[in-house]
Amino acid sequence: HAGKEVDPVQAAEQLKQALEWQDTLTRLDDGAIALLYNIRQEDVSAQCVYASTGATAEEVAVFTATDDEAVERILQAAQARVTELRSGFENYVPQEMQKLANPVLCVRGNTVILCIHSDNERALEEIDALFQ
Repeated sequence: HAGKEVDPVQAAEQLKQALEWQDTLTRLDDGAIALLYNIRQEDVSAQCVYASTGATAEEVAVFTATDDEAVERILQAAQARVTELRSGFENYVPQEMQKLANPVLCVRGNTVILCIHSDNERALEEIDALFQ
């Protein structure tokens, strides 16, 4: 794979700092990530997730996949996470559905990034900056 590898911890931290969030994002431990994302341990060599308090759908997740097939499985897991958030927020906080309608979910090399934020364009700019 061409492209720069990034450290998920630094990447997630960078996105957390560079973007303006409505909510307080807290770094999850591996156990909590496993519960939310249901990713097989052997698919990930490194990961970092910042989740919101639950008042908003805001979230940043960065995973380094072990290979191309793992990338696909992590993408599916991230999509499932978004679907789950949608069903949670639909009736609870309808204004969060805007963030969940089309969140940033992208692959750069072996890195999978999910960024649920109110400004996708800005989030993508920051993600691109990480890989420059």
